[in-house]
Amino acid sequence: MADLTMTRGSAGTRTKSWLLAGFLIVGLLGIALRFIGFSTRLFWTDEGITAMRVAGHTGAQLTATMLDGRAHPVSELLRFAGRGSQGSLRDVVRSLAVEDAQHPPLYYVLSAQWTRLFGASISSLRMISVLFGCIVPLAVGWLCFELYRSRTAAALGFAFAAVSPVLVIYSQQAREYALWAAFIALSSAILLRAVRLHDVRWWVAYVVCAIAGLYTDPLFTVTLVSHAVYAAFYLRKKDLAAFTAAVVISFAAFAPWIGEILNHLRTIRATNGWTAGPWPVRMLVEKWIFNAGTSFFDLEYERGTLAIVLFVFLALAVWAVYWNVIRTRPMQRIMTAALLIAPVVIVFLPDLVLHQHRSSVTRYGMPLYIALIVCVAGFLAMRIRTSNVGWGATAYALLIAGLISSAVAVSSKVWWDNRGDAQNLPISRILNSGQSSLVVIPENNWARALALAYYLRPGISVQMPPSQAAARLIPGFKRGFLLASPKDAATFARLDGPLQLQYAAREENVQVRAFRGTAGGREFLSLWRFENYTGTPP
Repeated sequence: MADLTMTRGSAGTRTKSWLLAGFLIVGLLGIALRFIGFSTRLFWTDEGITAMRVAGHTGAQLTATMLDGRAHPVSELLRFAGRGSQGSLRDVVRSLAVEDAQHPPLYYVLSAQWTRLFGASISSLRMISVLFGCIVPLAVGWLCFELYRSRTAAALGFAFAAVSPVLVIYSQQAREYALWAAFIALSSAILLRAVRLHDVRWWVAYVVCAIAGLYTDPLFTVTLVSHAVYAAFYLRKKDLAAFTAAVVISFAAFAPWIGEILNHLRTIRATNGWTAGPWPVRMLVEKWIFNAGTSFFDLEYERGTLAIVLFVFLALAVWAVYWNVIRTRPMQRIMTAALLIAPVVIVFLPDLVLHQHRSSVTRYGMPLYIALIVCVAGFLAMRIRTSNVGWGATAYALLIAGLISSAVAVSSKVWWDNRGDAQNLPISRILNSGQSSLVVIPENNWARALALAYYLRPGISVQMPPSQAAARLIPGFKRGFLLASPKDAATFARLDGPLQLQYAAREENVQVRAFRGTAGGREFLSLWRFENYTGTPP
């Protein structure tokens, strides 16, 4: 198929060249954004757990050492985050298998190798995700080229993915989501190329990519379901047989980790139980709209007055989806429909039936965000063919809006992705500047303590009582702090009285307030100050 943007005459060719060059420049600026502010954004609980897994330690090992009621220097807590002895790669895999089997080991093994070379600082832990994040726009651009056979679509896909706020944000987290996004786009592009060229080498590449995707995130299965729908409706004979064999080989290679998931299903359900709580349908739909909008534009939850800009993007996305599934050739129509429908059916619709809110978690919608970006890129490329000036200007306006919102996000230490731990920064400032060097943290908050420890000065001591039922503070510290929910703080005050607690920093989650309202019953942690302690030693 000829390039969708072919025009007649040298003037049209020059216009097309300038448009392509501009798209590529904006895309490169978007990639550059990934390297801005990634080391200063708030390091939050999930990233602290990543540091522990990458170091080859487990939460059980941490609690066995720290939950003894004694005061430990913060350096001892950081030892479990790689600031000390590190386990082997086998230990990294074992840590995930026994405590976090919903996270396969590929990203963590790669990150472990990286941190053993460059250290376990916040910058080092995140840099490998930044690099993976740079691959995503290239992979999306390639997917657009394979799908639409258009250089303009490829350039637009590259640019939109480069400035996409949700992709930029997850490129700056010490988690596996940037790598997962890369494999979503890469596997789809490789599949289309294998079908087009009928070359066994591309089918081998598809198998390798599919296996790597599964070992990055089990939700890569959603992408394979999309590919299976495409194969069932479009492929014939040898291509269908090749695809079937590729999927069978991929899942056979992933079978050992499927076994680990099944063996530790109870642990997985316990650690992910928070997503099973009911949300009102209205609130769930609002979160879906926001999450989908972050593919193109994002200025945080509390900026409700800018929602009108978000709806402009979503209106265009709906138009683009309609064009893709109704007006394009069969190959394009089936592939885009499959990429869109599979995540909706597998991730989003079950929450409406089961009255849960897993689909509200932004990262779970990654396959859908990639599909929306691809659809918009292909749609705009087609429109630019008929009106270089008008639709070209529209594309630039959308890209600049995405670039600006991503720039605001990366320059902010706290954003919607880490806002749950926003108080770590003011809490650490209070602890580091105070006269007392003791902070007491209940046992159920050890993961939060691990992330907070990155911001504490070496002289801070941490006490983790082995259980709230027998909680006793350390009388050697006349003054100190307690990091706990109001309910836990009341328990400590009763068990270890007379203990007078005063708020030092009250935690409030703007994201949850905006989207949960009265539906969220969770109590957030606050910092409490106590003085003149005379209680019983632990």
